[in-house]
Amino acid sequence: MAPSSPQQTRTQRQGARSREKILDAAEQLMGERGFAATSISAIRKESGLPASSIYWHFESKEGLLAAVMERGAERWLTEFGNPRDLPGDARQRLHAYIERGFSSVETQPPDFLRLSILLALERKEIDRASLDTILRVREQGRELFGMAIRDALPHRDPQVASQIAAQCTTFALSFMAGSYVTHFIEPEGVTPDPLAVQLEIGLVALAEDIASRALPARKSAPLDTGYAVEVKEAAAR
Repeated sequence: MAPSSPQQTRTQRQGARSREKILDAAEQLMGERGFAATSISAIRKESGLPASSIYWHFESKEGLLAAVMERGAERWLTEFGNPRDLPGDARQRLHAYIERGFSSVETQPPDFLRLSILLALERKEIDRASLDTILRVREQGRELFGMAIRDALPHRDPQVASQIAAQCTTFALSFMAGSYVTHFIEPEGVTPDPLAVQLEIGLVALAEDIASRALPARKSAPLDTGYAVEVKEAAAR
């Protein structure tokens, strides 16, 4: 294959920039208005590019939405990262992971999350590819959070450990999603530090409850109670 000419390279760069401008405009508008209420005309005005350019890059509004969701998912997962890459022991990593989630909501709420919530309410209006992206990212988020919880709140019985990880992950993600929505209704109501500690207390209590119900005859604490005391003392400060 012959090497690209300088003119072709410039054209490709210009095309990539145009594509990003369209994605930025669509992400912003869809995040504010929802998918159904965002027209190609509005995206054209916001991006400063003709409708023909939008259709050339994405073929349809549904194709544009799928691209927006794919890019947003990649950015969000990269930013959130893997809890095992964080410094400290397992409990410190869980605390830092929770704080990271709350801090991102308060300082710079991800457009991807806002758009995901709006799209979840518009399920009949969106295409399967975009919905699959939302579900895939949610599952990846569950896996990462479950990893952090399993490491920080271990149990010697593998079946109980799995129950703790699964149920605590559902609780944690629901708690954080609710905090995210609250941020838009009452921004002052989302303060990362106390919410992070409150969530940790809830996770410890839920894990202990799951373990006690699974093994009612077990007399010793299923979890390191020192961690629960440490978390509760932090909440009191």
